[in-house]
Amino acid sequence: MREVLVTMEDCLPVIARKLAEGGSVQLTAPGTSMLPLLENSVVELTVANGPLKKHDIALYRRMDGEERFVLHRVIRTRTDGSYAMCGDNQVLIESPIWPAQVIAKVSRFEQNGIMVSVDDPRYRRYARRRVASRPFRALIEQLHRMCKSLIRKNAHE
Repeated sequence: MREVLVTMEDCLPVIARKLAEGGSVQLTAPGTSMLPLLENSVVELTVANGPLKKHDIALYRRMDGEERFVLHRVIRTRTDGSYAMCGDNQVLIESPIWPAQVIAKVSRFEQNGIMVSVDDPRYRRYARRRVASRPFRALIEQLHRMCKSLIRKNAHE
């Protein structure tokens, strides 16, 4: 059997049709932005009926000229109807993300070979902790960059 790689753009019509029919879609989430929760994990996507809520993980299209697809967590809903999103392994907030950019939301994800529902209380606690700790992770990352800069500066003197 020959392996064929397809882009997310190529799959989007099939995904949209399946979701519109009330189904779900499973795909592997590559990348590191959602570590430690997702590491090349299978995620199950369902249609995002209604507005997303804080802590939801959504697949959306980034409108940055490259139109990349991103799977990140809602860290804030805004009064204008947009969302502030951030990967669990990131500190920079992406905003505004508009509902029209949202393709689907994660309903389950694979962890250690087991599919876990986003309604699982243990997962909900994890999501709350991850969102709450983002400002501290940002501060730690900034301090880390400053220390590296000072070390480099002292090494050149």
